[in-house]
Formats: sequence, structure tokens, C-alpha cells
Amino acid sequence: MKRIVGAVIVICLLITGANLLYAKRMRSVATDDSKVVARNDNKVDSMMRYSSYPHYTLENLVNGAEIIVKGTVVSVSSPRWNNTDNHTPETITGSDTIYKDTIFRVDKVYKGAAPKEGTVAIRSFGGETEDYAIIDDAELKLSEGAEAIVFLALDDYIYNKEKAQDHYVLTGALQSVYEISGDEVSNVHERMKLINFEQKVKHYLSNPKPVEGLSNKP
Repeated sequence: MKRIVGAVIVICLLITGANLLYAKRMRSVATDDSKVVARNDNKVDSMMRYSSYPHYTLENLVNGAEIIVKGTVVSVSSPRWNNTDNHTPETITGSDTIYKDTIFRVDKVYKGAAPKEGTVAIRSFGGETEDYAIIDDAELKLSEGAEAIVFLALDDYIYNKEKAQDHYVLTGALQSVYEISGDEVSNVHERMKLINFEQKVKHYLSNPKPVEGLSNKP
């Protein structure tokens, strides 16, 4: 009987110790419907952000975008915080985030005015600094040299604290990125010949329709 009691005590201590160890290593705090904060004491603190978007057709994207351009990624900035000193805030609020700018050389404009500098900055959210990481499922991950057609809008996110007009964001998140591979283009939903894609875009531009609910926001 003593052996059984002793074994039970040992098991309870092991379970308690394991729970304490797990609690020390990872503390999760639910912040809202789209974010879960996971703080890891062994590495950098991190936040995971999940966003929900309706399914947008190519016609939706054409009608909802302010500009549509084809081009090539020439550079991607290092991730940074959206505050004046680019440092991790002491208290992270709903309007704080890490972002990066993808500089896109414009080779062709389907809709909107051609940029004077020949490039546009596409801002996306998520990334890792020295001491913090935000993992965003809608983060743009085009690398230097990648060719794509993108559907863009001016940034009216709450993250744009200075209301800067020197960059764009994706209209409809990653649905707005059609990567080019040879004579084909593809986004997260579909793949087609580039020539067919451009014909469809031209048709939709000639027959515009109002789009309800299309937004660059989660």
C-alpha cells in the first residue's frame, strides 16, 4: 500500500512539474478574434495573427483595386515596428505591428496612374525583429527577383499611424498577388495563361461593377 501511495505522489509531482515547466516556457494570451499572443522565454516573444477574408474573384479584385501593376521585386526591407523609433513598444496595443516594404519595379500598368519613380512600395505586416516576431498568415513573401501582378490600394489600416501615402497595401490580402511563371500566372485560388489573364482584366476594366465589402483589412 505504501508503494502505491508513494507512486501516486511521485506521479502527481511529475505532472505538476511538467505543467509548471510548460507554463514557464510558453504563456498564451488571447487578445481578440484575430490574434493569439504566445510568449516564449527561451527565444523572442511572438504573436500569431490569423485573418479571415471572403473569396474574391478576379473581377472583384479588378473592380476593387486602386492600381493594378505588373513588375518585379527589386528589394525587401528589414522588418521594423510601426512607431517613430522602430523599437518594440513597452506595451503592445492593437495599432502596433511589425511591417516590411516590398519595393516593386513597375513594368506595366493595367489600372491607375504609373508611379513617377517607376516603383511602388507594397507594405505587408508580420516579420521578426531582434526581440519580437509577428507571424501573420497574410504576410507577403515575394523574394527579390520575383515577377507578379498585384492589386493594390492606399493604406488605411490602423497600423498606418502617420497616415502616410508613400506606399500601398494588397487589396484582398494574398488573393491580390498573381505570381508569374513563364507564360502562366497564379494566386492562392487559380492558375491560368498570362494572355488569358490580361484579356479578362481588360474585359473587367471595360465593364466595371461596384464591389461591396472588398477591403484590404482583415
